[in-house]
Amino acid sequence: MRRVTPRGRLFRKYAAVLILLVGGVLLLSSLVNLYFSYRQTKAALVRLEREQALAAASRIEQFVKGIEGQVRAAMEVPFSDPAMAREQREIDFLRLLRDVPAITEIVQLNAAGKAQLLVSRFAPNEISSQRDLSQDPRFMKTRIGRTYFGPVYFRNESEPYLTIAVPWGEGAPEVAAAEVSLKAIWHVISQIRVGVTGYAYLVDQRGILVAHPDMSFVLQKRDLSGLPQIRAARAAPGARDVVTETAGLQGGRVLTTHAAIEPLGWLVFAEQPPSPASSSPAGWSRPSGCCSRARRRSAPASSGIGSTSGRGTNCRPSAKSSTERPRTSRSRTRTSSRGSTCAHASWLTPTRD
Repeated sequence: MRRVTPRGRLFRKYAAVLILLVGGVLLLSSLVNLYFSYRQTKAALVRLEREQALAAASRIEQFVKGIEGQVRAAMEVPFSDPAMAREQREIDFLRLLRDVPAITEIVQLNAAGKAQLLVSRFAPNEISSQRDLSQDPRFMKTRIGRTYFGPVYFRNESEPYLTIAVPWGEGAPEVAAAEVSLKAIWHVISQIRVGVTGYAYLVDQRGILVAHPDMSFVLQKRDLSGLPQIRAARAAPGARDVVTETAGLQGGRVLTTHAAIEPLGWLVFAEQPPSPASSSPAGWSRPSGCCSRARRRSAPASSGIGSTSGRGTNCRPSAKSSTERPRTSRSRTRTSSRGSTCAHASWLTPTRD
């Protein structure tokens, strides 16, 4: 039986300590690399969410501002005669409904808050009806000379609408108010893709869901004002980079960021799971390096299998007769009945004599 010397035991101890130290350093280095990689991936996801939310907020703001400008332009007529001005406004209102499908109704109120002209897709038109709307928010909220954006409401429980009331004239004596369908905004939100499983949604100043890729969520009139991400956004309205990791609108943990639409007080939220494997678009948009190399290697074989006949062959005439015996078994190649040697027949395993 072999005896273990003290020197051998000491060597084993030093080897074990060295292995533990090296293994510990490598493990610590791997953990640090994983942590920083996770932080970088998370930062990239947040940047992507932020860009998508800002782009959606900009498009929605342009949409609303564009309608505001068109309504104001429809009030400007080149006539001072009241009868001619009314006729011209009626023509302009009809043209506005034709050119802007989102507008379903527009009404003109005089300085006393009485209806002078109403053109609608759903109700009979009114001309000089003198209906008193002086206590209506569309009239009262515009007395300070600013455009009034009303709360979102649902017409016939089917579609969200917004009221835009524009003051017009010296001292804002008159008002033109338009009822605007928000279906176009739903299209903007539904087209946003944040990574693979991310999505965006829009809430109004009260926290009511206005737009979501799933329209059934909107029709439920869901009040989201109690969600942590919405409370955080309302608590810091001036902050531009508020990122929250919380429960998502559709369940699960998500990273959430937002962009504000200042004139309306609305918020666009973009949400995405923090897991890089499920949310990174790069991992799904193109194959990995090993897969692409494998495909490039297998391409000649597949083309050779599919090109043994027909006009698309890659064969060239054989330099030798098909009946001539090759010198060695390793140089043997498959020859066709027409006396041509296929350039891609090298995938066959050579046989031995």
